Amino acid sequence: MSTKNIKKNKVTKLKNNFDKLEDLINSSSSLQNHTSLLISLRYLKISDLDASQLASVLANCLNLSTLKLELPGNQIGQNGVSDLGLSLTKCTNLQNLVVKLNQNPIGSKGIEGFMSALAQCSNLSTLELYLAENQINGQDSQFLGSCLANFQNLQSLKLNLNANQIGNEGALNLGLGLTKCIQLLNLDLKLKYNKIDDQGLIDLSNSLTNCSKLTKLTIELNQNYIGNKGQSCLGSALAHCKNLTNIKLNFFLNQIGGDWLSELGSGLAKCVNLSNLQINVSRNSLENNEGISSFMTSLMGCSNLSTLHIELAFCSFDELQFHKKLYKIKKLVQYQMWC
Repeated sequence: MSTKNIKKNKVTKLKNNFDKLEDLINSSSSLQNHTSLLISLRYLKISDLDASQLASVLANCLNLSTLKLELPGNQIGQNGVSDLGLSLTKCTNLQNLVVKLNQNPIGSKGIEGFMSALAQCSNLSTLELYLAENQINGQDSQFLGSCLANFQNLQSLKLNLNANQIGNEGALNLGLGLTKCIQLLNLDLKLKYNKIDDQGLIDLSNSLTNCSKLTKLTIELNQNYIGNKGQSCLGSALAHCKNLTNIKLNFFLNQIGGDWLSELGSGLAKCVNLSNLQINVSRNSLENNEGISSFMTSLMGCSNLSTLHIELAFCSFDELQFHKKLYKIKKLVQYQMWC
């Protein structure tokens, strides 16, 4: 009796990963005591019906604390994604959640249904949402923002909305949600190619002032329409986040100028714990050397900066002066520059 039970328990513990829907459904009766699951059904033409079957399985996994659900590049529409959202509300012990739904025709109703359900998972401490290339617009983003506002215990958030159409309205809605996430330690926002301009960045930046516990921040706004209006907003926001140790900023192919970069540097200089900085401002309006020079002068005040990665392709600046200031960053031990 004991030998048989031990073998059965070993099988249960090992089978946490599924890459075929049929295998998952056939194992559904043995999943009820699982605390962790990885379900990877990528680019398999998963339909609404399939997603609803998957949701039925998840709804019975009442002990789950960690779930990674990878469903990119399928054919899941509003009904399937809404059912998936409802199934997550049954997992009341869920703390760590990764959902990859990029490249699915989930539509506005699907976003509304999924986010409204996900908002009930208020015990989450880690959340990763991948929703790239889903034609999400500014109006849809209000459901994202409202959902985030419920996660006041959230410590780590990764949100990938690359190649959607959220615009300034979406940036505002996301910002309003983030202001409630006051326990965040790690924030990763990927908003590439979303028609966001200066006002969108201002609204996002304002939300960061409430996230004063942040230690790690990634913002990717490459290929948008960020210019020089509100040039001090991001730098001022970062100055409020004095616990930041790692910052990654990507503003490739926007319209920012020297004054914007100078103000950003002033804000970074107040991040006294900053040790790792990555920044890409290639292909912007940085023909004026003074902005880059001022930025480097500010970095000289980052007394704990040890690693610097900076991309300045198609920017005009004095490389000799740049390197002179680089060497004056006292604790810098590693740097890469692309120009």
